[in-house]
Amino acid sequence: MVVTQKNKPQSRGFTLVELMVTLAVMSILLGLAAPSFTDLIRRQRMQSATVEWLSLSALARNEAIKTGHAISIAPSDSGFRMLDATTNEVLREWQQPNVATNLIDFADLQFIPPLGTLNRPEACVRLSYSGVGGYERFVYLGRSGQNLVFIPDHDQVPAKVQALCAAS
Repeated sequence: MVVTQKNKPQSRGFTLVELMVTLAVMSILLGLAAPSFTDLIRRQRMQSATVEWLSLSALARNEAIKTGHAISIAPSDSGFRMLDATTNEVLREWQQPNVATNLIDFADLQFIPPLGTLNRPEACVRLSYSGVGGYERFVYLGRSGQNLVFIPDHDQVPAKVQALCAAS
């Protein structure tokens, strides 16, 4: 007796229906994940801008102590620059990220030697990222070089900092 094998079609890939179902499931999962990625990007931009401001102010203070010259932070066309107030030499440029930055009385923000103190009692840099789910940070600069960061929606912001930053 001869045994014959039935003619079975051989599987060599996926059917069109299987591919369409897979694509539909992947599209739904991607659609659910996309908002969390955009939120992550916004938070990272705000965090980056905050760290940049902290490092810029610390660098300006340290430069004032090191050189014995007043060091200013001034606006520029593309962001901000750190200047030696004696020679007007640009020491550092900062390209502003996609974050709105406001500082009251910006023209007179200087760090004065020998201790690198701020030329006024205090200042506030207000960083904000507008749009859906916008973010905001207050960077408080104390006269002695103290830097504090407040997140208005999450932190208990002291009344004087709130008033100072709200004016900017």
